[in-house]
Amino acid sequence: MTVPRSGFIKKSQKESVLKRVVSQLLFQASLDYPAIRGLTVTRVTLSTNKGMASIFLYTPEGPETFKQKLEALKLLAPSLRKALATEIRARYTPEIRFKFDDTLEKLHRIESILDQISKSEKHD
Repeated sequence: MTVPRSGFIKKSQKESVLKRVVSQLLFQASLDYPAIRGLTVTRVTLSTNKGMASIFLYTPEGPETFKQKLEALKLLAPSLRKALATEIRARYTPEIRFKFDDTLEKLHRIESILDQISKSEKHD
């Protein structure tokens, strides 16, 4: 089943708005809760029915630090969802799920492998 183009655009637009608003809300919350400082919202994806929003976060300290911060995020999730509902004007506010975004770590690994390959080719 393919998603109609207009539905895809609306979903992408809503994901973009959610990313912007969640970033602002998390920044404001981090001023009061130092346990969530250092997190960056990298992307937001909505489920097909738009009932669940997966918020991908990155911290330079890695996934272990993220797991520690996740406990504080879970406590803040209901109030974050309520604040999100007041900020965006939508019929429904999606449930929130936090995930670690390891895309940057994968990118660094790929770059280091490519650097090693280029160095070995220069020596040959």
